[in-house]
Amino acid sequence: QDLKNKISEAKVIEQGKWAGGFQRPGILDPTTKLFSKIADTYYTEMKNLYGEDIHYFGGEPFHEGGKTNGLDLKNVAESIQTSMQKSYPNSTWVLQGWQQNPSDGLLAGLKKENTLIIELFGENTANWEKRNGYGGTSFIWSNVSNFGEKNGLYGKLQRFIDEVFRAKESIYGANLKGIGIIPEGIFNNPVAYDLMLDIAWYSEKPILDQWLTEYTKYRYGKENQDVIQAWKEFAQTIYSSPDVYQEGPSESIYCARPSLNVNPVSSWGTRKRNYDQSRFKEAVKVFVKAD
Repeated sequence: QDLKNKISEAKVIEQGKWAGGFQRPGILDPTTKLFSKIADTYYTEMKNLYGEDIHYFGGEPFHEGGKTNGLDLKNVAESIQTSMQKSYPNSTWVLQGWQQNPSDGLLAGLKKENTLIIELFGENTANWEKRNGYGGTSFIWSNVSNFGEKNGLYGKLQRFIDEVFRAKESIYGANLKGIGIIPEGIFNNPVAYDLMLDIAWYSEKPILDQWLTEYTKYRYGKENQDVIQAWKEFAQTIYSSPDVYQEGPSESIYCARPSLNVNPVSSWGTRKRNYDQSRFKEAVKVFVKAD
């Protein structure tokens, strides 16, 4: 943040506050000679620490509303990637397909063969389609499913299947290079992650009910009709795919700080249940019969 106080010629672009209160680090103008010099130092130290067998680098300039202050984003992208390629030839810059990122201006300056975009929020958005395949850039279809380690059952299982194969069969299918998960919390909702990472092995679109039948055998070690039926009902209730924007599972007031007026538990959470709660309750009764 204080680089300009240490190096007088540093052109630092202040990034303001994130989410109303957190100071963003400033960005050194990537189109300057000083940037190239510091980048060379950075990659040299990277090699000293980790060697030369590195193929992927992540980095998000101007993420979630960062300020560009009139910079030519095409030149910015070219400069950042040129330094990366100079030190690590044929490496790949990994960017997040999230909100408006990466911008069209940034995409215009990238070598497509050395760029990979993570389509981040597939359970709610279809940026790969809205952004026209990110201008012919390779991407991975992913979902977050959990934001900030929220506790609760959640995962749009049918949407995972539908959207992955819709992307695969679209005019941008050649740019779809894989699928993945990019959660902010894990060790919860294992079915959501197991399904996503299993889909990669299917050449044809699987049927969710059939997949869940096999999943119960894998998860519990034996076949039980009550468990199978319960999971099929879960897929229609708590793990259903309503066309509703939601960042992670519906929250419980028991996870909130003590208060007489609890709305969401976390900043962007919700306590609303976007499924038939009575139907889910009956499914739970069927599930516990297997005990």
